[in-house]
Amino acid sequence: MAAEESHDPTDFEGIESIAERLLDAVRSKTKITVYGDFDVDGVCATTILVELLRGLGGNCDWFIPDRISDGYGLNREALDALAERGSELVVTVDCGVASVGEVGHANGLGLEMIVTDHHQLGPSLPSCPVLHPVASNYPFPDLCGAAVAWKLAEQVRRAAGLPPGAGEGDLDLVALATVADVMPLVGENRHLVKSGLTVARRAARQGMRALLVESKVEPTRLEAEDFGFRLGPRINAAGRMHRADAGVELFLTDSPERAEEISSELSRANSERKRVEREVEGAAKRAFRELDETDPAAVVVAGQDWHPGVVGIVAS
Repeated sequence: MAAEESHDPTDFEGIESIAERLLDAVRSKTKITVYGDFDVDGVCATTILVELLRGLGGNCDWFIPDRISDGYGLNREALDALAERGSELVVTVDCGVASVGEVGHANGLGLEMIVTDHHQLGPSLPSCPVLHPVASNYPFPDLCGAAVAWKLAEQVRRAAGLPPGAGEGDLDLVALATVADVMPLVGENRHLVKSGLTVARRAARQGMRALLVESKVEPTRLEAEDFGFRLGPRINAAGRMHRADAGVELFLTDSPERAEEISSELSRANSERKRVEREVEGAAKRAFRELDETDPAAVVVAGQDWHPGVVGIVAS
């Protein structure tokens, strides 16, 4: 398909009512929490919505679960904590579409929920408004979570009366997330990545500029592959080894000095991730050799203190 394929946000069924609800929450100063995921896609999606809602004057914070203590996606303990700290409306990005029980738990706490996601659908949907390329019958089913969040942000801007193109500056994050989340670069994804590269090469976002410098990428020479092999791993390393919301802070800051500090932090986390990954891989290979199996159908090895943030990479 051509790189010019693009669809209007209103091609998502139900997006108008979700956008209006968010705008109402902004105007009424409802305490909104954007609940993301700890990978690049979740970090970018969280940034897009937090930046938008705060820019409109909303009372908005974010929550990124810890890979080890919280696990992936919505969890009841985190929702309990959000309710206790005063959140009233929780908007998920890049997670939640299969969390039927967790959304029910949130409703029982008095939390209003909106789910935006792109992952595989379960047998039933959560009991709240859902924005999802397949569930919402969008013409292109392969958007990443950040792209879904960006489409919603565009519709909120439209409802707020902002001029067309006001959200173009966030396409750098959409492109980064699309490539890093290994989405197929066909159809609308080609258009989003092509447009996002143009934005990212300008390096107007302080966090993007600092990350490019730290990754030794000249902004004007940035290519899609750099998102996947240079920038993305640094954001992901924070979620694997340290604090996943470092990436959100990086992309939201207007301070060049703070952006430089966080980018250095991400590089250190990535170096640590590589070191730990090598150690676990070596231990796994030694354990495999000790099995003394020839052509097994499957192999299971385990070890003490293998870091859960890298075992998936080692297994693959």
